[in-house]
Amino acid sequence: MAKNTLDWKNDGQDVDTDNLSPALKGLYDKFKSLSAEARKSREAFETAFVTAGRNAKFIKADQTLAFGHNFGKCRVVVVPLEAPKAKATTGIKL
Repeated sequence: MAKNTLDWKNDGQDVDTDNLSPALKGLYDKFKSLSAEARKSREAFETAFVTAGRNAKFIKADQTLAFGHNFGKCRVVVVPLEAPKAKATTGIKL
């Protein structure tokens, strides 16, 4: 059986949300607002969870947690903190 895959880049079409009917535009705006609120709530939860893990000595100073939120469940894994990114250079100096 062939897999049915979507190619969003080539097959998808953008929706001009400014030209939606007032009812659809209102629902879309509510969706966007709730999505932003959900993102902020998720970030606040994750930050507090990491803080609680550090206070309980479960997470070391050089570690953090990566979160997965799928199918109504929350999963975490301890991961190393990312090293600071090196500054860009313009080339080799001799």
